[in-house]
Parts: sequence; structure tokens; C-alpha cells
Amino acid sequence: MPMHTCSCEECKDRRAEAKANKCSLDAVQKLDCLIDEVEEEPRSKDISLNNSIWLVGTGLVAQAGETLPHCMSARFLLFSWWFFILLTISMYTANLTAFLTLSNLGNPINSVLDLLNQNTYEWGVIKSRHPEVLLNTHMDPRYGRIVKEGIALADLDEAKERLRAGMFVFIDEVPVISHHFKDDCDVFSIGGEFQSFEYAFALRKESPYESLIST
Repeated sequence: MPMHTCSCEECKDRRAEAKANKCSLDAVQKLDCLIDEVEEEPRSKDISLNNSIWLVGTGLVAQAGETLPHCMSARFLLFSWWFFILLTISMYTANLTAFLTLSNLGNPINSVLDLLNQNTYEWGVIKSRHPEVLLNTHMDPRYGRIVKEGIALADLDEAKERLRAGMFVFIDEVPVISHHFKDDCDVFSIGGEFQSFEYAFALRKESPYESLIST
């Protein structure tokens, strides 16, 4: 075991006194200068305020610091902090991925009037049907432009063909669309109702179906 000595006069006198008093070998060979002893101790192992701040900061970037605590309570606290940072980074990454994916898959159409401000999709209405009449007689003249600038469809079959071909918007009543396209995974609805109305059914007096239809 190498001896650690200091060249100062105080340490020389203390070593000579220790030898004169026949101290044990361990007492002579240990660090007998307080200055040397302090300098030999690695300061990086101290859990000081600066090291604590550095340790917490490195946890934000999923890195371990140079100094780690030794007691179980401090280790558990540090582990909880690292686990919290891991969850935060995971949720942020998942939300960012979902946001970027939905932004790329989204479309610029949120209402029927948005069709007039884009050139990507064609649209159409079945001629001589209730939706066409509603659009043409609407107080807002922009709804009339939808009929004039759109494609006049002959029937529902033509609407289905154009929808499945892609890049086409079919405008019709919600009950019709919900019934005919409920099992079609290639077609989806966008926006909301631009005008609502009610259906009426005529039945003969004292009809047995009145209780089933009336609400």
C-alpha cells in the first residue's frame, strides 16, 4: 500500500511524532495530512445542491447523472422521477405521431359550402330529389351554386359508382346515406347537416301501424 505524504513542515513533524510514539503501521500509512485527504476524496460523489439539480435535469433527457444516491428513499424518489419522465415522453411521442398522421390523412371539407373553395373533389346531387330542391331554394345563394356547379346524378346507383371511384362527394339526405352505405367501409360521411327536415307518413284511419310509426 503506497503512503500518501505531504511535504509541508507541519505534516513532517506530525509523522516524526507518530513514529517516535511507535504508532501502528496502519496509523503511519494512512493519509496523515488533512489537506491531502480532502484532495483525494472525489467531490463528484457528493450529493450537493448542484449535483442534485444536474441529476434532475439529466432525467429530462432520459440520461443518468454522474452521481447517484445511496439510500433507498432517495433512490425510490429518483426512480419515480425517471418513470414520470418516461411516461411524459411516451405520451408526447404518441400524440405527436397521431397529430401528424391525422393531418396528412385529413381533408379540407368540413361542410357542404367548403366544396366551393376547393378543386380536389367533385360533387353531385341526384336530380329531381328533395336535397336538390332544398339547395336551390335556400336563402343563401351559395347553396344554389352547389347544384349548378355540381354533377346532376341520374340515380343512387350512379352516386355509388362515382363514390367508389374516388375523389367524389355525394350530397343526399342523412337517412338515405346511413341506410345505403352503413356496411360500406370505403365510404365515410363528413361535416354535418346543412338543413334538417321531418318525414311524414300517411296511414288510413285506425291503422294498426299507427302506434309503431307515431313518436
